[in-house]
Amino acid sequence: MTVDDPHRHSLDHRVRFDECDADGIVRPSALLRAMQDLAWQHSDATGYDRAWYQEHGLTWLVRFVDLQVDVPIHSGETIRLTTHIAGWRRVWARRRTEVERVQDGDRPERGDRPESGVAVATATIDWVLIDAAGRPARVPAGIAERFADGAPTFTPGRVILSEQPADAVARSWEVGVRDLDPMRHVNNATYLDQVDEALAASTGALTGPHPPVRYLVEYLRPALPHQIVTLGHWTVDGEAMVRFATPDGAELVRALVGRRHPHGGLFASGAPIAHDLDDALDGFGEH
Repeated sequence: MTVDDPHRHSLDHRVRFDECDADGIVRPSALLRAMQDLAWQHSDATGYDRAWYQEHGLTWLVRFVDLQVDVPIHSGETIRLTTHIAGWRRVWARRRTEVERVQDGDRPERGDRPESGVAVATATIDWVLIDAAGRPARVPAGIAERFADGAPTFTPGRVILSEQPADAVARSWEVGVRDLDPMRHVNNATYLDQVDEALAASTGALTGPHPPVRYLVEYLRPALPHQIVTLGHWTVDGEAMVRFATPDGAELVRALVGRRHPHGGLFASGAPIAHDLDDALDGFGEH
């Protein structure tokens, strides 16, 4: 674990049996949860723990995720996650997290696995700081200096979907107690489970897409306890598009899932982008 460098933080994690799907491959949502926890551990290690944020009426929420998993990661393997602040602006922070394999674990060696120390997954995650009322809050100077000295500015990522067609596959989901985090709304990683559930159901599979796979997710508004959420999903040029909304049509989350080249097309991180920060944050953080 790295604690002497305030700009980077690492943690080894042994993939648990319950974090894997029916094929024994770690779920993308489990990776995202581990990354989310690592971000808070990084903050804790540098003196800004949850108690500090609670005292100051502030918290970080995930606004955008670009998660790419290049090869399968199996139950029992040990992975090392390393995170750092890759960008900074006013009320935003962008984290870059890399995952590498440290140990193969209990399964026999397989020829399709990269050697230990080779990156197997990466994520770019945009966080926004909000106050106790759910409004965007300027990042305190001390935090910016401690974590992001020299980090460049950036344009927050967006997900732009095509118009939902009339024949889009529709599902509904009632938010249950198992879906809620300590903020009393649906945790960001839970939406990846629902995306995989929808895509698997449409094909009769027992798992979601396997690596290499890339998820782009934009969080617009939180889903709340016992709320009915509708999911519409459709395919454009081989890429899955998923829209989460309330029954009256208010958008909650947008997601794209596919395998396109990381520097082109729909899957260019941060493009399409927010041209207006106020518009990008409209409704975000409301409870």
